[in-house]
Amino acid sequence: MKKWLIAIVILMLCCASAYAETLEVNPEDVTLDLSAAHHADVELADQAAFANAGADTVVRDGTNYIVDTGALKLKLNMARYPSVLCFTQDKYASFEAYLAVDPAKLDELLNWLITDKINFFLLDLETNMEVYIYTHEADNASLMIGNLSTLSDDNMNVVTSRIFPGATALQAGSTRWIQASDSAMLTIVNNQYVVVEFGGSGDPAGDLQDTLAIVSNLTIE
Repeated sequence: MKKWLIAIVILMLCCASAYAETLEVNPEDVTLDLSAAHHADVELADQAAFANAGADTVVRDGTNYIVDTGALKLKLNMARYPSVLCFTQDKYASFEAYLAVDPAKLDELLNWLITDKINFFLLDLETNMEVYIYTHEADNASLMIGNLSTLSDDNMNVVTSRIFPGATALQAGSTRWIQASDSAMLTIVNNQYVVVEFGGSGDPAGDLQDTLAIVSNLTIE
């Protein structure tokens, strides 16, 4: 045992001696040149420029997308849907979604969303379902209704039987919706229509359920 201890002590002393040696390094041994600094000649666009003139004002807070149309604010939380691309009228706010688009078609898509006044375009990469959310200006009916979610059950029946005959009343989160067709539903908030079009997977019933799940995370003010 003593021999092992002596061997360890000798090894430690040798290592200490090696570390104590003075390095023989001279300036001419250095080839690193730090005299020339790099400079990229790049002009960054103003973040506001990512949204064209006349487009929605979009604020991104993590997985929350807040779209201000000027008449309504729509806040959509996409935390539960990582496979769904969320396009808005602002490339900066939706940069992950736009990165997935063919660069040659990117501006075309953005301009189309602005021209057609689509506030959200959602594309499910797993099912190919497409969802379009947009607002529409008030008319006599929406002005009388005001907010669909605050109607009494009796008045809700009036809306679904007289104004939208054959429509079905739906609930998603705290918002009431009217399914006006197999691929569209609407609500009314602050006298304004909010319309949701959906479909594309080949399973209409599944698309409806998936869309209701998504818009349950949509708040409208």
